[in-house]
Amino acid sequence: MNGDANRIEIQLIPLERIREPVFDVSQLPFDITTGVEVADVSSLLPPSDFEHMKTDVGLHQLRYFTSKTKHGIVHRYYLPFPHDDPESKNKEELLNNTFCLLRLIRPHRRCGSVRRNLEGGVIGATGLTTFPHDTIDVPEALKLFAVRNRDLEELRRLLPIFLNAMQGPYWPFRMATQYYYMGYEVNDWKGRYLYWGSAALHALYSHRAKELVPRVKAFLGENTLYIRSGRAARR
Repeated sequence: MNGDANRIEIQLIPLERIREPVFDVSQLPFDITTGVEVADVSSLLPPSDFEHMKTDVGLHQLRYFTSKTKHGIVHRYYLPFPHDDPESKNKEELLNNTFCLLRLIRPHRRCGSVRRNLEGGVIGATGLTTFPHDTIDVPEALKLFAVRNRDLEELRRLLPIFLNAMQGPYWPFRMATQYYYMGYEVNDWKGRYLYWGSAALHALYSHRAKELVPRVKAFLGENTLYIRSGRAARR
């Protein structure tokens, strides 16, 4: 890890404990890419750090943070000030992109995330914490899914390709990925249906407009309006 890091982000993840083979924790910490690893973060995020949140947040939403054993994707990096350049933006988005790819490889429930400053190698008390919401969740069939060792191996192998696509002018791929990710973030089955349907359409057809329009019309209806050259039109 970079000893000059001044920022740390942690995305908690569940490890496979039910199905065989169970997750082999002896492989942790598991390096994903420069500055990013999957590790036991229990000592980084002790339950005492979240005691003051119980009244406002509630015990249920804090359940992953107050657990004595926690695992997560950890990203340590240096962020200069001001940080409005493309390189800093890519650094700030790296954990989200890594987590997005992991959920493409192995869909699983969101356990919560933390972003904090590092001061002399010690995690500061202030920062952003995102809590899990049961109303914004994976489909029922995926609720017991957890991360396996082979998922991390695939994550490490695919991440360079994935980041190149997400940071480059590959808009069909980027749109498909963003629609898929947003499907997990909406608390309405109809919204998820539209997001995930849009993700599939962009992944399969958006590089060819002649194929995309008929697919959208078949999905949303024959009289669906679409925008072309700044004007609404029908086909």
